[in-house]
Amino acid sequence: MEAMLWITSVCLGLRKSQTKTLADVVAVAIQISRGSLSELGRLLAEKRAAAAKHSIKRVWRFTANDRVHVGDAMQGPLRWLFRDRKLWKNHPLLVTFDWTEVRSFHTLMAAAVIRGRGVPLLWASYEEWAMYKSQNNLEEGLLRLLKSLLPEWITVIVVADRGFGRTELARTCQQTGLLQ
Repeated sequence: MEAMLWITSVCLGLRKSQTKTLADVVAVAIQISRGSLSELGRLLAEKRAAAAKHSIKRVWRFTANDRVHVGDAMQGPLRWLFRDRKLWKNHPLLVTFDWTEVRSFHTLMAAAVIRGRGVPLLWASYEEWAMYKSQNNLEEGLLRLLKSLLPEWITVIVVADRGFGRTELARTCQQTGLLQ
């Protein structure tokens, strides 16, 4: 119940129905050991006393909804994370930036390193066929979106492996203020 209340209080960029669905999905996601849409839907059906078929479809529709963007959903949580300016005043935000591949999906993630743990800030997933487009544009776009969601006063250090060692990416970081 606390997770649902917190999500509805911070996800200001989503519609009310989208926020409610996200809160429901997160509430059941913390209980499962194997993440799949069908498992989420079944648990949601148990919680809501609804038919599993309808709950699975609800979860699928939410995850497949083109109008639901990670950036919109993460505005509130990022605002909440960086609400205390004094806490971050002398500490730069260390952000890891990397690709990971799961089956035919490629996910680019920016995660904050907080107390030795990677806390996802923003991510984007692409199917295999989308990777034939400019991967550089995908990386630069995610960094620009990340900077737009962070408070202007925070200092950011981006940590990435040598695959990101491009002049144009460094230029993008300088232009956006992610690199001083």
